Amino acid sequence: MNKNFYQKASLTLFVLSASFMNAQDLGLASGGNKILAELVKAFPIVAAIALIWVGWKALNEYNDSKDVLAALKIVGWYLLAVFFIIGAYQVVKNVSL
Repeated sequence: MNKNFYQKASLTLFVLSASFMNAQDLGLASGGNKILAELVKAFPIVAAIALIWVGWKALNEYNDSKDVLAALKIVGWYLLAVFFIIGAYQVVKNVSL
């Protein structure tokens, strides 16, 4: 009895989730676009603040070790992170929404 009930419940849940996934408009697209637009507005400010912090960390590293490559490594990781975030944004913008 319990097994049969769970099978029917799981089948019902599967059918409902499939119908929700195939629904044309649940308001998620417009909500996602609004969130993405706010993130696009805030990204340059956050990136500039992070660039100042990275510059400070790189300068401290250079002053401590007098090694230019160590400072460039910090800046390189920052640039890699920024390019990764921009690439992820492009994928989300073009594929999901």
